[in-house]
Amino acid sequence: MSSRQDKNKRQSLPEVSASTSDMSWNHTGDWSFIAPVYASRTAPCAVKCPLRVPVNDYMHLVNEGRHREAWQILAAANPLPSVTGRVCYHDCENGCNRAGFDETLNIHAIERFLGDTAIEKGWELPVPPADAAPAPVAILGSGPAGLGCAYALRLAGYPVEIFERETSPGGMLMVGVPEFRMPRKLLAAELTRLERIGVRFRCGEKVEDIKSISQQVMGVFLASGAHGSRDAGVAGADLEGVHFGLDYLKAYNGGKPHDTGGRVAVIGGGNTSIDVARASRRLGAEVDLYYRRTEAEMPAHPEELEEARAEGVRFHFQVAPEEIFADSDGNGRRVGSVRLIRMEQGEPDESGRARPVPVAGSGFEVEAATVVFAIGEQPEFDYLRGDGALNGGRLAVDAFGRTSIPGVFAGGDIVPGENSVSHALADGIAAGRNMAAMLRSFGPENLKKALDEGVPAEKINFDYFTKAPRIEPATSLKANPAGTDEASATLADAAAREEAGRCFSCGTCTDCDVCLVFCPDLAIRRSEGSYVVRTEYCKGCGICAEECPRGVISMERKDK
Repeated sequence: MSSRQDKNKRQSLPEVSASTSDMSWNHTGDWSFIAPVYASRTAPCAVKCPLRVPVNDYMHLVNEGRHREAWQILAAANPLPSVTGRVCYHDCENGCNRAGFDETLNIHAIERFLGDTAIEKGWELPVPPADAAPAPVAILGSGPAGLGCAYALRLAGYPVEIFERETSPGGMLMVGVPEFRMPRKLLAAELTRLERIGVRFRCGEKVEDIKSISQQVMGVFLASGAHGSRDAGVAGADLEGVHFGLDYLKAYNGGKPHDTGGRVAVIGGGNTSIDVARASRRLGAEVDLYYRRTEAEMPAHPEELEEARAEGVRFHFQVAPEEIFADSDGNGRRVGSVRLIRMEQGEPDESGRARPVPVAGSGFEVEAATVVFAIGEQPEFDYLRGDGALNGGRLAVDAFGRTSIPGVFAGGDIVPGENSVSHALADGIAAGRNMAAMLRSFGPENLKKALDEGVPAEKINFDYFTKAPRIEPATSLKANPAGTDEASATLADAAAREEAGRCFSCGTCTDCDVCLVFCPDLAIRRSEGSYVVRTEYCKGCGICAEECPRGVISMERKDK
């Protein structure tokens, strides 16, 4: 630009006031009544997670390759990440704010990656403090609820003993989840890690009467699970070849599967029914699954439904069994066919869903050599000898997991609520913390509870993020599956890092400097690794809060 052009440009600019001296004495923000406040807020994924795992606290560490630090944060809230990364319903992803931008973050795949990496590298849980009591807390059942309680109590320094009626620990995780969904060696590794921090398993010991142990321990946590089968309520259910879901899976997982006869009819719509169907396909059987409600009402996780379909399971909705008939060509004692009837939606039942109503004259018969009822399990309370108040067939507990029996807590499938691995684990951890508070005479009522509802999507400024496809692990689903190999793989290191980089870090300041750059009054500055607002210069315009990518800044009244 020539000097003449430069002079003409300067002459065209409007005149503005300027000072050649220090103007810091001029507190231009004194008249305003609001100013920005920085505060870390809970990410919605953590709110949705039953375990309240602080997902956004470790995703950036994974992205940076700092996997051990990431695992330590994850394991502080969840001692079984390799397990839950495979079998939990990943409720956390239902809260992910990326859903309104492109696709939710694949949180459970990264959780599985960290869990497997920790096992591979031999990382250990923190060493608990010295035993805080001479006698242990007794836990009945080594499923997820019992393991969660034991973990929380050990972290608080209390000795624990878990009574397990099976010959190996793990409860429903060990006997009810097929190998192709969760390899036993990984569960065993997670359990061994718990043993190394002092969790003691007493396997093969079935407690017949809770009073036999309650006088010898500091407290009792009941986590015996739901192992009792519901009545099929169908004529012919006593024929050979008729089984119940959990018993069928126990036999399959124990290496002694039932003879399917080549054609299996599965009755039910939960995750147990899906596991039964997929296990039966691996035994070489043709499998049809019948559910009395619509596909949309099916309680099984949608991903598992699609995996079963890919493996050749045939689904039939709004049908229910009426009667099971013996095979006329055999000895008259083995299943030969099932009579079913079509259903339609009626008035809502107690669950709020439409009640299935039989359609008159719609019955039909299908061939089957095996029928498996996977219609839910129920708890067995013989060891309580009539003690303990019940609620809908489950053991009643208060908000802290306490039963009506003094000194006895309970959680998992034996209490009302969600029946899932992550919810049971959360029940156990919460009860363990509450029991530790009780043993310290502190009282669980005094424990601080997190009530944050999470950062909503409207507080996330999408303009600062780039769309990227969700990374999924490789799968090996086959129409004719065989063996016990997992159907999906664990993410590779590079893929896990890339996927973790998609995390918005909702509610967490990442020192991006957007607020500092946009402040028109230069009222924001860095100080000791964070931001400081000089309220004497802030006019309260709110641009910083509006532009904040992650919902960390809010405009609040100044303290006068």
